[in-house]
Amino acid sequence: MDSLLFEILFCFLFSIGFSVPDINHRTGIYGDSDHCNKTVDIYQAVSSPPVTEANRGKPLHCSYKIRVRPVRDDWVVFVRFTRLRVGQPSNNRSQCIGGYVQIVDGYKDSNYSNRESPGYYCGDIDSPKTFISETPQVKIIFHADSYGPETFLQFDANVEKQGEVHARYGQFPHLYPHRRGAPVPGSYCDRVFHECAPSRCFVQSPGFPGIYPRNLHCRYHVSVRQYLVGLDLTAFDVDGLRCDNLLMCFPRPISKIADDCPFDIVKVYDGATDESPLIVSICGRGRLKSNIIASGPDILVEFITSNAGPLLNTGFHFKADSIIDPETSEPLQLRNNSCFVERYLPENKESTFSHLRSWYPPNTTCAYKFYTTSEDVIRLDFLLFRIERFTLCEESIKLYDASEPNPTKIITKLCDMNKAQAMYESTGPSLYVEFVSTRGSLDGSSISYEFQVKSVGASSLESGHACSRIFDHDGQLTFPLHELNSTSQPVTCNYTLDATSYMHGRINLSLDLPFEKLTRFCLDCKLETIILEITGATLDDTPLCFCHISRKRNVNIVSVASVVVITLRTNPPSSEQKILPMTPSNSKNSNSKDITGNFTFFSDVRCGPEILKLDLQGSITFPSFQENDIPGPVRCIWQVPLLPGKDAGFRLENFLGNNCSFDYLKVNHVLLCPTLAEHSFVVQREDIKSSNVILDLRASEASEINFTLWWTQLRVLPAPSTASDYSLMSLGKECEFLCAASMTCIRKELVCNGIPNCPRSKDTPFRLYAPDEEPSMCLTGRHNLQLHWWVVGFGLAICACILIGVIYSVFKRCQNRRERF
Repeated sequence: MDSLLFEILFCFLFSIGFSVPDINHRTGIYGDSDHCNKTVDIYQAVSSPPVTEANRGKPLHCSYKIRVRPVRDDWVVFVRFTRLRVGQPSNNRSQCIGGYVQIVDGYKDSNYSNRESPGYYCGDIDSPKTFISETPQVKIIFHADSYGPETFLQFDANVEKQGEVHARYGQFPHLYPHRRGAPVPGSYCDRVFHECAPSRCFVQSPGFPGIYPRNLHCRYHVSVRQYLVGLDLTAFDVDGLRCDNLLMCFPRPISKIADDCPFDIVKVYDGATDESPLIVSICGRGRLKSNIIASGPDILVEFITSNAGPLLNTGFHFKADSIIDPETSEPLQLRNNSCFVERYLPENKESTFSHLRSWYPPNTTCAYKFYTTSEDVIRLDFLLFRIERFTLCEESIKLYDASEPNPTKIITKLCDMNKAQAMYESTGPSLYVEFVSTRGSLDGSSISYEFQVKSVGASSLESGHACSRIFDHDGQLTFPLHELNSTSQPVTCNYTLDATSYMHGRINLSLDLPFEKLTRFCLDCKLETIILEITGATLDDTPLCFCHISRKRNVNIVSVASVVVITLRTNPPSSEQKILPMTPSNSKNSNSKDITGNFTFFSDVRCGPEILKLDLQGSITFPSFQENDIPGPVRCIWQVPLLPGKDAGFRLENFLGNNCSFDYLKVNHVLLCPTLAEHSFVVQREDIKSSNVILDLRASEASEINFTLWWTQLRVLPAPSTASDYSLMSLGKECEFLCAASMTCIRKELVCNGIPNCPRSKDTPFRLYAPDEEPSMCLTGRHNLQLHWWVVGFGLAICACILIGVIYSVFKRCQNRRERF
C-alpha cells in the first residue's frame, strides 16, 4: 500500500513538474492577490499574477504606478527588472507581437513626459536591467495577448536624489544646475544647451545610464559662446545589443554607416537644425576614436529609437566643449562641405594660416589660392608641421607653382610619409596650396600645420627651391641646363619621384643625359661644374653620379627603392677657372644640352604584400612567386604587425645567397647573412616601434636568393637574479607556456601545433630546454586527450540509456495505474 501511494504521488508530481517552479515563483512571498493594477511602494518587489485556470491562455493587462510621496522634482525612480519575458518585436520593430511592456515616465502634472507615445518593450532578459526615470513618477504597463507560464514580469523599485546619481548629473550638480541642458516645454527629451563651458554640458539619452525608452525623437541643440563646438563621446550603447545572451550574440561594434542603423540611431548635424549638413550617423556599442567637432559654434544631436524593441541598450553620453581657435592665424574652415580661400598678398605683408580644425566628409579638397603682382613671387614658411595620426598619405598637402592644381607644376606633396621643409617659393606670382583627404575626419586634419605667406621680390633659380618638384604619377621631366649654366651662384634642383602609393612601388626611368662619366663615387666629380645625382637606384643607398658634359646618350634605370631623388647641382667655376663657351652649333639650339626623360611607376611583384597578416605566428618565404622569376637586383620591405606590448621571436631557415656584402636580410636592427643555415633570435618590445617589425631584404640577384623566416608573438620574462629562480617560475594567465631555454612565454594554442615557436639559446643548458614541440610531451598530451574524451563519451551514452529506460518504465507504470482507477 505504501508503495502504491508513493507511485501515485510520484506520477502526480512528474505530470506537473514543469509548472511547479513557476507556481512557487509567482505565489511565493507575494501571495495570490494584488498582483495587477496597483500602486507600488518603494523597496517592494512586484511580479505578474500567477497562472491559473481563470487567466491561462487569455489576455492580461496590468498597470503599476510608482511615485514619490510627497512629490519632489529632485528625485528619480529606479525600476530594476529582474525577470521579463513577453512578446517579440516585429522584423521592422514597429510593434510587439504577443505582448509588451510600456514605461510611462511622468504623469499629467509633469513638466515633461512620454505618456503620449511611450513605445513598447518586448522579448526577454537574462540579467537584471534598470530604468532610471527623468521624473519622480513612473507607470509600468504589462500586457500579454495569451497569458501563460512562459510569460512573466518581475521588478522592484527604488528612489534616489538627483544629486546622488553621479553617472547622470556629474560631480557637484548644485553648482551646475543646467549641466544636462534646459528642457524644451511640451517635449519629453528635447533640450537646449547654451554657452557650454568645459565639462559643464552633458548630452545624454533619456534614462541614462539606464535603459532608454522606445519611440523617441529627441533633439539636443548645443552652442558655445565662440570658436567651435565639440563633442567627446564617453559612453555609447545605441542598439549595440540585439539579445541579452553574450554567448549567443556579441555586441555590435560602433558603425558610422547609416544603413547599419535601421532601428535606433544618433545623428549629429553641423548647425542648429536638421537642415544643416549631416556630420555623422552612428549606432552600435563602443567608443569613437575621435571627438566630433563642428565648423561653427552650434551643433545638433538627434536621437531616434524604434517604436518597439528589447529592454537592453543604455544610450549615450557626450561631453560638450568649445574648441579654441588661436587668434594668431586664420584657420581653414568648412563651409557647405568645401573650403576655399583666395587672397591677394601685398608686398612684404605677412599672412598666417592654419589647418582645418572641424569635421569634413571623405574626398574633401580644401585650398588656398595666393597671388601677387606680376613682378613678385610668393614665399611660404611653415611655422608648425606636426602629424596627429597616420593615414598612409590618404591625407596630404600639395603645393603648386601655379594658380590652379596643375600636376605638372607641383612643388611638393606633404603627408605622414613626406615631411615639410622650412620654406617653399614660387617662380611666378601665384601659389596654390591644397589639402586633400580621401577618408574624411570627425575632428579635423590629421596634419597640424601653420604657415606664413608673403610677397617678395622676384627671385631666380638661385633660391634653390624654384626648380624642385615632386611627382607621384607617370610623367616627363626636363632640367634646363642652358638656364642653370648661366647663373653665377650655386643651384640645387631636386626632382622627387614618389611611388609609395604603389605596393612595393618602383620607378622605371629613361633619361637623355649629356654626360660622359658615370660613377658611384661622387667625389670623382667634385671639380665638375654640373653634377647629376640619382638616389634610390642602388642597394646600398649610395647615389649614382653623372658628370663631364659631352654628347647625349640614353640611360635606363630601374629603381630598387620606392622613392627616387634626382638632384642636379651647379658649381660655377671660380674666376681662375676657364668657362667653356658654347659651340656655334649649340648656340643655334640652346636646349640641346638639357636633361630630358620620362618615367613610369610599377609594383615589384617579387616582394608580395607589404603588410603581412597579424597572427600569433607567421612566416614569409622568398621567392613567393615562382612564376614571376624576374632577374636583377631586388629590395623588399615588409611590415610584421604585432599585438601591443608583445615581443617577437624569429627563426631563419635555408638562407641562400652570394655573400653578406650584397645580400642580406635585416630584421629591425639584426643583420642576417646567407651563411646562416638556421638562426633563432628575439626582438624585444623596447626595440619595436608602432607595433611593427620591419623586414628589409636586399639582394644583387633575386634569382639566387631563397629563405624562410618564421616569427612568433611572445613575451620575454625578466631575467632571474639567481639560477635557482628558474624553478620558481609558475604558469598563469600571463604565461600560458614557458619556454625555459629563452625565458619567454607563448600562448597555449601554439604548443604542439607542428611548428617550433620557442626560441633556442645556445648558452642555455640542455636540461633547461623544453621546446613546445617536444615529442614526449605532445604525444602524451594527444593520447590523454583521446582517452579522456572516449571515457566521457562512453559515460554519457550509458547515462542516456539509463535515463531513457527509467522514463519509459515510469510512464508505463503511471499508465497502468490510471487504467486501474
